[in-house]
Amino acid sequence: LPLTYTRHFRNIWPTNATYVPWKQKSDKAIVWRGAPTDFNRYSHGGEERQRSRIGFVKALAARGHDVRFVKDAQYNLRRQQIDPSGALAATPMDRATLMRHKYVLSLEGNDVASGLKWLLAHNSVVVMPTPTRESWLMEGLLQPWVHYVPLDDPTEVQDRIAWMREHDDECAKIVANANAWMEQFRPVPGAADELTANEHVAAVLGFAAHGWSAAATQLDETPVQERAVCNGGRRKAAPHAPPAAHARQRAAIAHKRQAAL
Repeated sequence: LPLTYTRHFRNIWPTNATYVPWKQKSDKAIVWRGAPTDFNRYSHGGEERQRSRIGFVKALAARGHDVRFVKDAQYNLRRQQIDPSGALAATPMDRATLMRHKYVLSLEGNDVASGLKWLLAHNSVVVMPTPTRESWLMEGLLQPWVHYVPLDDPTEVQDRIAWMREHDDECAKIVANANAWMEQFRPVPGAADELTANEHVAAVLGFAAHGWSAAATQLDETPVQERAVCNGGRRKAAPHAPPAAHARQRAAIAHKRQAAL
């Protein structure tokens, strides 16, 4: 659901300040700036490490691409573990600077790649691993070589760069397809409420609110001693209520459900 509609969709569209004509963009390297937000995945080691955001940044930076972390709180917290020399950090790039390049990287972090929306709405080629998380953008329906150039393995980056340089017209078509995909998310003029951007969103939110209300009612009916408790990260059940209490509880819930119908 577009629960943060303004952040993800309202302020993503190109402006005169961020627009750079295709022929004026650099094709020297892939660019990216961001935070090391998936340290847990990186810390697993093995293939998970290689596929993580941190793993991608390390691999692409080592191959000469302008892919770096910004020195934010998350970077400072993890620097000694991921970048003790500081070589993987650089000054931030705003959208206008990133758009001077034809090939811009998008990487998932703790969840979806939040910058993917504005990247697809602009006029550079998005290079990224196949999405694994789904949001209102419908990432799972984006097609490689149609809406973006796939890069599931950072060791394949030079092959992707070579292909993009040799197929400039195809890259321009990929950009056009990405822009067309994003048009369905363009906000309706005058629509201000990000939670009710259209009637379909309002209907889904209303259905969810009804479910949450019913769940909250049931939780309020549940004796405290029946709720699961957390002990050292392991789930265990607390002592049960007497059978009579169970019966009264079930009867009360059934009555409320019948009344709701």
